[in-house]
Amino acid sequence: MSRPTTLLALSLGFAGAAPAQTADPDRDRDGLSDFHELHKHFTDPRKADSDGDGVPDGDWEERREYAYTVRTIVQVLPPVTRDVLCDDYQDARILEERPDYVELEVIHYPLNRVADAITADPDWRRRVAARADLKPFLAPGRTSNWTPAMRGELVAALARDGIEVAALDDRTLVERASKWLFDNTRFADGFTTYCSTFEGGRARVLPGLEAAAERGRHEKGLTLEEQWERELFAEGMWRHRIHGSCTSSAIFLNGCMRALGVPSRIVLCMPLVDGSDPREVGWLRTKLTHHRVRRIVRDGIEPLGDSWANHTFNEVYVGGRWRRLNYSKLGQDILDERCFGLMTHLATFHDWSDGEMARTWGLRQNGDRKAEDVFGGSNPYSCIALSDRFGVHANLDNPAPPEHRTLTVTKAYWFDSPERTVDVTLRGRDPAGLFLLHVDECFADGGLSQYADFDAAADHRLVLQAEGEPDVRAEIARRCWWLDAANGVHEFLAQIEADDLARMNRDAAWRIVPRNEGRDHRWAVADGVVLARRPEPSEGAGEPRPEAAPAAGERVLTLDAVQWSDDPRTPEWIRKQRFDPPRLLGHVAAWNDFAEIKRLTIEGDTRFFLEAEGHPSLKVGVSPGGFSQGEGPGKSAWVVIELGPGDWRDFVRGVSYVLRPQNGKKGYRWIVAEGVVVPPRS
Repeated sequence: MSRPTTLLALSLGFAGAAPAQTADPDRDRDGLSDFHELHKHFTDPRKADSDGDGVPDGDWEERREYAYTVRTIVQVLPPVTRDVLCDDYQDARILEERPDYVELEVIHYPLNRVADAITADPDWRRRVAARADLKPFLAPGRTSNWTPAMRGELVAALARDGIEVAALDDRTLVERASKWLFDNTRFADGFTTYCSTFEGGRARVLPGLEAAAERGRHEKGLTLEEQWERELFAEGMWRHRIHGSCTSSAIFLNGCMRALGVPSRIVLCMPLVDGSDPREVGWLRTKLTHHRVRRIVRDGIEPLGDSWANHTFNEVYVGGRWRRLNYSKLGQDILDERCFGLMTHLATFHDWSDGEMARTWGLRQNGDRKAEDVFGGSNPYSCIALSDRFGVHANLDNPAPPEHRTLTVTKAYWFDSPERTVDVTLRGRDPAGLFLLHVDECFADGGLSQYADFDAAADHRLVLQAEGEPDVRAEIARRCWWLDAANGVHEFLAQIEADDLARMNRDAAWRIVPRNEGRDHRWAVADGVVLARRPEPSEGAGEPRPEAAPAAGERVLTLDAVQWSDDPRTPEWIRKQRFDPPRLLGHVAAWNDFAEIKRLTIEGDTRFFLEAEGHPSLKVGVSPGGFSQGEGPGKSAWVVIELGPGDWRDFVRGVSYVLRPQNGKKGYRWIVAEGVVVPPRS
C-alpha cells in the first residue's frame, strides 16, 4: 500500500524514539555486554572468545553457540524502531526496508535468565535524577499526559492503601503500584487507539478510519473525545478510573509510572508467526525441535485463528535496567503461552503517539489492502523462515514429551447440560446436535497442545447406538478441545449428523462406538458411558439449579436479581449513566466489603453464559469492579455483565435467558439464585 515518503523515515528513526539502552559493562570487549553474556548468550563475560576457536563471542553466529535459539525472518508493516531491536531477549537486524514492509532477521533466546536478574535499587531516585538520557521517559507525553495534580492524587491514593511511594525501592514500587492501578480501575473494551493520529499535537481520527473509530467505542453515548479521555490519554483514564485494551493499559501505565518518578516507555510485539496463516502455524510442529518450547509456542499461537494479534505493554527502568512490565507482571518473558507463546519485539515508543500506528496497522486492519500485499494472513506481518538451533556448547536436556496414543471417554453429556463448564464458540453449529466427551488422560504439565498430534492422527467418526434404534452418525470436531488440568476439565466437542439428529429418539440412552479404522491413535470408551436422553426445556436451561454449599475458604458472591441498566427498576444513580448499548446488571445479594466484590471480579472466573432453549448460548463476562452505594441496610451493589458485539448480534429479543456462571477457578464461585432470569428486551 502506498505511504507518505516521510513515514518510513519516522518509523525507523523518528524524533522522540526511545534511544538504545545505555551501554552495559563489557569487560572482555567482545561486543556483548556482561549482562547479556550471563543471562542471554551464556558465554563467558571474562573471555572475548569463550570457546577459543578464533571467532569472538560477539559474532552474529558465534553468540548462539552456548544457547538454544529460534531464528525467524519476518516481514512486518512499519513502524520498526531500529535502535532497540536488540534487547535482553532477542538479537535482530534489518535485512530490507521498503515503504510497505520491513524485513527482519530475529534470533530469539527463549531460555534466557533475564527475569531472575531483576534487582531492587533503594537509591533509585538519585540515580535516575542523575541520568539525562532518562528524563524524556519521566516527562508527560501526548498520551502519557500526567499532571502534578494527578501525581498528588495517585500518591495519596496509594498511601491510603499502605503503599508509601517515597519509602519503597523501585522494584517494590512498580510491582505494588501496577497491581493497585488495575485493582482500582475498571476495564472497558474499547479499541480506538489504532484510529488516532496526532498531527499538530492534537488527536484526531485518521481520514478513512472514521467508521472504525465509531465501531471501536465501548460506550456509544460518548463523544469520540470522551472515549479518548477513557482510552487514549493517561490522565483521563486516571480521572475516570478506567482502562481499556492492552494498548490503552500500556498508555495508562506509561503516564502513571512517570507520575511516580519511574521512567517508562511502550513496547510493541508480535507472535512468532501469523496465527491466521495455516502454513506458518504448521511450521511450529516441524521446525521447532525443543519439545518444551514447541509446546508453549503452539499453545500460545494455535488458538489465535484468524484473530488480529499483537501485544502492547511497557518497559520500566528498575534496578538500573529497562525491564518489561506486562500489566502488573514485572519481568515478562518472551516465552509464555499466555502471550502468544514466543513474542518478537518490533518497536519501542517514548509515547504511543510517536508510532502513528493508524497510518499503517490501523489502515490495514480496516481493509486498506492492495493486491500486492505481502502478508499472507489477516495480520500486518508474516514469518517467511523459521528454524531453531541447539548451540554446540549449550548442553541442554531435551526430553521427548509423553504422547497420547489412546484417549478414554469416561463421560458424555449434551451441550446444553448444566454440567458444561467450557466456553464453546458455536461458529454456525447447531447446538441441538452438540455434545461433549470427557477424557481421563491428561499430562498435568503438558499444555493444550498435548492433544494436537492425537487430534491430527485419530479417526474422528463415531456411531451412537441404542436398543431398538437405528444407528446415529456423529463426529468429534477437529481442533475443538478444552483443557483446564487444575480443575479436571479435558473435554472434546462432538456433533451428530444433521439428518440423523432429525430422527433421533430423545428418550434413548446412546452408547458411543468409535470407528478407529486403520489408525494407531485410538479412542476408547469406558464401560457404562452413555449419552443420556437430551433434557427437555423443563429440565435444562430456564430452570433453577441447586448450588453446593461453599467450600472452606471459598469466596462466593450470589446474584439474586438480573436486570438491564435502562430498566425503570434500576436505581437512578446507575440509570443516569445512560449506557449505550445497555448493560446487564447483577445485584449482589449480601456483601460486607466492596473490595471483596472487586477482588472476585478481577481474580475469579468472570465468564458467564446466557442460555435459552433452542437458541445459541452467548458468552458474556463480568467487568472488574461494579457499582455500590449506601451504608447499612440500604446499601446495594451491582456487577456489570458485558455483552460483546458478537453476542449482541446473536441476542434474541423477547426471550428470557438464564445466566449460568462458568466457575472455572478454584477458590472463587458465583451463585445465581433460584428463579433468576434475564428480563427479555422488546
